[in-house]
Amino acid sequence: MTAAAAAAALLVAAGVLRWLRPTMGPAWRVPVAAYVVVIMAMCTLAIGHAGQSGAGVIALGAVAFAASDL
Repeated sequence: MTAAAAAAALLVAAGVLRWLRPTMGPAWRVPVAAYVVVIMAMCTLAIGHAGQSGAGVIALGAVAFAASDL
C-alpha cells in the first residue's frame, strides 16, 4: 500500500510543481519544492499507517490537509 501511495504522491507532487512553477519567482522554487515533498511524504506515511492500523481517518486528514494547501 505504501509503494502505491508513494507513486501516487510522486505524480501529485510533479503535477503541483508543474502547475505552480510559472507563477513562482526563482527565489521560491526550492522552498516550495521542499514544502511539496514534505507534504507528500506526510500523505504517504499517513496512508501507509492507515493501511496497517485500519484508521482511515488518519489518511483522510492528511489528504484533506494537503488539498487545502492548493
